[in-house]
Amino acid sequence: MAIYKLSDYDDSEPQKEAPKPIQEPSSEPQGSFKDRFLSSCTARLFFFFLFAVDAIWAAYSLTMGLVYMTLHLLTLCRFPLLKKKRSRTFLSLKRALVCGVALFVAIFSPALGIMFACSYFLMYDKEGIEEVVPASLRDQFREFTP
Repeated sequence: MAIYKLSDYDDSEPQKEAPKPIQEPSSEPQGSFKDRFLSSCTARLFFFFLFAVDAIWAAYSLTMGLVYMTLHLLTLCRFPLLKKKRSRTFLSLKRALVCGVALFVAIFSPALGIMFACSYFLMYDKEGIEEVVPASLRDQFREFTP
């Protein structure tokens, strides 16, 4: 159906010709299928790469946590520094697991995976925003946290 500009009608003069219809925007997206497919595959490839790096981070955190736990038990819990290191390492492991789940979901649905990670950090780990979240997103997080 054509759309007409009502401002083109002037009641004082008789119309010589009808106003021209406005071109409707096409329902086709601007990019071609090839471009959209390539960008979708590239985004998923980067999420997979980040997931692999996150798996390495989780393995490192788990290993260091076990080392600190062993040292803490061998010294009969006498060094509070080892207890602090151990608790910090397990916090890092928890963050790695949450990020891993979010990145795994993001491989299939990027928006949902990012929403999982943002929800966790906003609700449960506000200190993790400064340590884990990229600097480009920190400003947006600061709007939600006092």
